[in-house]
Amino acid sequence: MNMHVGASKFKVGQRVRCVDGEFAADELATGETYKIAGFNSGDLRLEGVKSSWSARRFLSAPLFAVGDKVRAVRTSYSNAYIAGNTYIVKSAGDNHISTERDEHGSRTNGWGADNFEPAYTSCAAAEVDNLADEYGSPKPTKSEFKVGDRVRYNGKSKEYHMPKHIGTVGTVARSEGSGLTTTVDWDVVGPARTVYTENIELAPLAATLRIEAGRYYKTRDGRKVGPASRFDFGDGYPFEVGDSYWVSESGKAQTGSAGPDLIAEWSDEVAVSSVADSVSKPSIVCLIENGQPKPSTLPFVHADKDLAATEAARLAGKHPGQEFGVYELVTTRREAKVYPFTWQNKATQGLKIDAIKEVRAITGLGLKAAKDAVESWLASEAA
Repeated sequence: MNMHVGASKFKVGQRVRCVDGEFAADELATGETYKIAGFNSGDLRLEGVKSSWSARRFLSAPLFAVGDKVRAVRTSYSNAYIAGNTYIVKSAGDNHISTERDEHGSRTNGWGADNFEPAYTSCAAAEVDNLADEYGSPKPTKSEFKVGDRVRYNGKSKEYHMPKHIGTVGTVARSEGSGLTTTVDWDVVGPARTVYTENIELAPLAATLRIEAGRYYKTRDGRKVGPASRFDFGDGYPFEVGDSYWVSESGKAQTGSAGPDLIAEWSDEVAVSSVADSVSKPSIVCLIENGQPKPSTLPFVHADKDLAATEAARLAGKHPGQEFGVYELVTTRREAKVYPFTWQNKATQGLKIDAIKEVRAITGLGLKAAKDAVESWLASEAA
């Protein structure tokens, strides 16, 4: 592009003040401010002015004027400006501007003019002089998170961040009008707190949990609960996973429930065979005479066979010539107690829903009354 040295100090979109309006054919006025629309062989083409004029007639004016639409090129927490958001100039000096409420409704303070750039509504002026590569297209404004979005704390801000919470996931509770801050209800950190939006990002989508009767689930605090029983009272929490512990179809705990939300189906991480091998079984030490064990009336029960073997060795050393053996508890059997009513037997077998149905069929009680009766009886049996 052909441009004289005098014009090279100016750029398209820059504001200039006329210092020499003499013999300007009534197109220029000394002291007036104009905006550069382009260049013509080193002369300036000005918005709203028909002719091109020599650059020597002008000096740089304040970067912006009242009413200009500008875009922040940096973020300032103290001044409440976000890089990429656009603002309307309310007052302008040589090196400083203040702005009206931004496009998100946030009231802002003033800031240095060099922290902004013109927010072009089109690139027509730049295209005329093939300057698109210098000025580019308008930058998009920073999008906000919506209430209900699942977000993750990333701690990207170097000035305001909580390193120990990086990776924590939560749900957006409120999105501030300016987009500068967002209030998040964190899953594990505690009550909702406001953070700088720069420090959060959308969390990866997790598989949707669907509660099913008969299955066990993991609570948010890591406990195993269940099996889930379905008994719909029409309140949106049709599954019971423990006494007074009701959850929704997706595992969200009812307000005031006896536990937190469910986050996944329970998975036993240790293989069954290894569990069986590692479980300690109670053992006792017996005196053996003629091949027959002769345990004491109240033998001491050791936590496992290794401890019992150590005790047997000690006794053998203390009583030379006598034989001591270790006997391990392998299994136990107990017959279930039989109750006079079918609903009682079902309730003690964990079939609470069937028990409630049986009580309703016998007594004609309503759903809640029958449920309360069964649970009250179970509590008395456990006491």
